[in-house]
Amino acid sequence: KAGIKINDLITKIDGKEYSSMKADEYEKYIQDKENQDITVTIYREETGETMDIQVEVKDNVKPTISGSMLENNTGYIRIDSFINPTCQQFKEKYEELKASGMKKIIIDVRDNPGGYINSVSGILDYLISNKVIYSIKDSKGNERVYKTEEGGVLDIPCIVLANESSASSSELFTAALKDNGLAKVVGVKTFGKGIVQTTFRLMDGSAVKLTTEQYFSPNGDVIHQKGIEPDYEVANEKDSSDDIQLKKALEVLEGE
Repeated sequence: KAGIKINDLITKIDGKEYSSMKADEYEKYIQDKENQDITVTIYREETGETMDIQVEVKDNVKPTISGSMLENNTGYIRIDSFINPTCQQFKEKYEELKASGMKKIIIDVRDNPGGYINSVSGILDYLISNKVIYSIKDSKGNERVYKTEEGGVLDIPCIVLANESSASSSELFTAALKDNGLAKVVGVKTFGKGIVQTTFRLMDGSAVKLTTEQYFSPNGDVIHQKGIEPDYEVANEKDSSDDIQLKKALEVLEGE
């Protein structure tokens, strides 16, 4: 909004030089300046310019949830990505549709690249009661199993729409509902990204990112490079506005 572009290199904040070694320090500095102006010095490689840009520090709450009531009291919720506000936005939309008479639901994570695992866990805590939702193993086989707490509001027929661009956290979300018998999946096989990557900062200011752990579905299935197979495989036609996958989801719910 202030005019910073993709590929701009941030070199200073309020006149202080920025380096990867001090990233955490400057993140905190910016957070502490909420509702104030800061001066960001950037270097724009494409023009060779160095410039100061005034930026107002504000919390950017991006809407990641949309939805509506479809035919036959079927609710529809689309999740664009999993960021911090997504969980609360999902709950609000679900309750809104429930109050409007929702008897069935379609949750759409097509083209959802993923996001924060705590956002996924929060939504699943709300939907599922006392069930395993995923596990993580390291290279030595050490395993951590994650379960939901007291939730369980999902007591109606559910379809998850997923496609080849549903990745990472959206795959964990899809697998959790599928493996726990709470949803059928309509669409095509998902992307297949189920690893944990950790960034290690080096003394010269550079960094290396290594794969340190791997995610598994509640049934213990590998997600990485395999993806989630749909219960009903349906592909949308390219360059067509006709949503065949959504129509199939409505058809499947009609028989529930």
